[in-house]
Amino acid sequence: MLRKRVISAVLVLVMALAMMPISVRAASGPSISLDQTTFAPGETVRVSVSGIPNNFNGRVRLTRADAPHVAGISSLIVRPATTVLEFTSLLYDGEYEMRLYNSSSVNENAFVMAVPFIVDGSSLSLEFGSVFAPGETIRVTSVDIPHNLNNGRLRLVRAGAPHSSGIWSPILRRGTNVHEFSGMLYDGEYELRMYRNSSTNENSFIRAFPFTICSSSISITLDRTNYASGETIRITPVGIPSNMNNARVRLVRAGAPHSSGIWSGTVRANTTVLEASRRLDDGNYEMRLYRNSSTNENSFIMAVPFTVGAATPVATPRPTPPPENGIYVDGVRLQLDVPPVLRGGRILAPIRPIGEALDALFDWDPGTQTATMFRGDTTVIMQIGNPEARVIVSGVETTHVLDAPPILEGGRTMVPLRFVGEVFGAQVRWDPPNAIITTN
Repeated sequence: MLRKRVISAVLVLVMALAMMPISVRAASGPSISLDQTTFAPGETVRVSVSGIPNNFNGRVRLTRADAPHVAGISSLIVRPATTVLEFTSLLYDGEYEMRLYNSSSVNENAFVMAVPFIVDGSSLSLEFGSVFAPGETIRVTSVDIPHNLNNGRLRLVRAGAPHSSGIWSPILRRGTNVHEFSGMLYDGEYELRMYRNSSTNENSFIRAFPFTICSSSISITLDRTNYASGETIRITPVGIPSNMNNARVRLVRAGAPHSSGIWSGTVRANTTVLEASRRLDDGNYEMRLYRNSSTNENSFIMAVPFTVGAATPVATPRPTPPPENGIYVDGVRLQLDVPPVLRGGRILAPIRPIGEALDALFDWDPGTQTATMFRGDTTVIMQIGNPEARVIVSGVETTHVLDAPPILEGGRTMVPLRFVGEVFGAQVRWDPPNAIITTN
C-alpha cells in the first residue's frame, strides 16, 4: 500500500514539473536584425545578433536577394559573445539579404533566417547651380558620400552623351566635398554624372544632374550709339567670368564676316573699359564680343550696333554661317576629300584628317580592316562594321559600344567623330549644319 502511495506521489510531482514554464528552453533561438531597411551605396550595414547559445559557431552572410546559399558577397563569424556585426562592402543599387547560418557550412541545412534590405543611391547628391556662363567656374558640393566610397567619379558630359565620353572627371570620395571645374564650355545642355567607381559605365552609374551653359549673362555696352569720325568709342564688358582671360572685342562693318575686322581688343575678367580710337567713314558698324581669340562663328557671343556720322541705323544681321557639312577644329575648317556622313544619328568622318587635326597617329590593317589611332598614352582600336571599340589609356583597356560602327565610304575609313574627338580630350558639338571640335 505504501509503495502505491509513493508511486502516485512521484507521478503527481513529475506531471507538475512538466507543466511548469522553463525560461531557458522557451527563449527564442538565434536571430539577427538590421537598424534600417534602406542603405546608401557604401554605407555600413550594422547587424544586431541575439539569442546565440554558448556552443554556437555560425555565420552571417551578405548576399543578393534570392541568390543561392553558395553565393555571397561577404561573411562574418558569429560566436556566443557576438552582439553586433558591421559590413562595409560597397554595394550597388538593388535588393539584398543578410542571412544567418548555425555553422560554417553556409548551406540549406545550416540556414536559420534571412533579413532583406535595399541599397538605394538616391541619397547621394550634388549641389551646384543650374545655369553658368561660358568659362564660369562650376563649384560642385557632394552630399552624403559614404565613408568607404573612395574611388567614385564625377563626370562632366554633354547631355545625352554616352558614358564613355567625358570632359572632366574628378575623383569622388568622402572628405572631398567641393570640386571646381574652370574649363571653357560653349552654350548648350550638359550633365554632371555620379559613378560608384572609376569604371564610368552603365553598371556603376548612380545619377545625373543637368545644367546649362548660356552666354546671356556675358555682354558689352557702348557709351553711345552714334559717334563722329575719329571719336573714341568706350566699351564696357559685363559679366566676364574669372577664367575667361582671352576673350575678344572686334570692331567691324555691320554685316561683315567674322574674318574681317577694323580693330580688336582683349577682354579679361578684370577689364573694366576698352577704348577704340579709329577714324571711321560714315556708316553702320558693330562691336562684337567673342569667347576667345578665334573670332569666328563658333566663339561669337553678341554684337552691339552703332553708327558713325549721319548714317541711318539698320538692323544688324548675324554673319552668314560657314557652308554646310563642315567640320571645324579650333575654328579651322578641315579639307576633306570624302564628305562626312550621318549614320545612326552620329557623324562619321574620314579618320586620317581627323587624326591629324587631333595630333594623333593612324595605322590601318587591311587584312582585318582595323584602324588604330594613338597619341601619347592613349590608343583607340576600331574595326569596320564592329560596334565595339577598344580604348587603352596608360595600359588600362576598356571596351566602348559605338552608336554607329566605322564604315568604308569612297575608299576612306569613316569613324564616329564625337567618340574619337572626346577620347583624345577634345570637345565635340553639333551646330547644324557643322561639327565643331575644340582642343584648347
